[in-house]
Amino acid sequence: MMGAISVVLVVIAAVVSCSGNVFTPCELAKLLKYEHSSELATYLGGNVSLAVCLAGYRHYNASYQLKHPDGSVYYGVFGLHVDSRSGCGDKNTFINDEFSGDIECLNKTVLIHPNKLYMYHRLCASDLTQRITCKENEFFHVAEVWDPIYKDIIDLTYGEEHAVVKYLSAHGIDYYQPPTTTTTSPP
Repeated sequence: MMGAISVVLVVIAAVVSCSGNVFTPCELAKLLKYEHSSELATYLGGNVSLAVCLAGYRHYNASYQLKHPDGSVYYGVFGLHVDSRSGCGDKNTFINDEFSGDIECLNKTVLIHPNKLYMYHRLCASDLTQRITCKENEFFHVAEVWDPIYKDIIDLTYGEEHAVVKYLSAHGIDYYQPPTTTTTSPP
């Protein structure tokens, strides 16, 4: 009996260790700010809040996977698509807790495209997110991050802009008229 329990525990431990973490917004902000600051500075202008918001639409899950109806699959905390044209490597690059490659691929596949960038800036605007102040302790402020209110919007729309517009419209929100507070505030 003890042998069977030991085997089950080893199998469970192996499964858990192979899967990516699900972070809280503040855990992810700390990780990005302290372990990936150079990538954030290079590709996101140091904007931890925008990076955390983008990850929020993937439920802060490092092993996130979304299969699009066309058969393509989006992976990792930023929901990145792997194909030969992106030059981003394979899916295993994105379904772990190491985000250097993820941030670089996010730039190559999303941030350099004005329409995609607009969509994510819009999804991270003040009317679609709540602000959370992340602190190390009562004296040390880490970052203010933007936590999505409608976390399921990417899951339901597959990140297609026209479907995002419809989703927001169904919730009485105009995609094309963001509030005056934007995602370009200091990190």
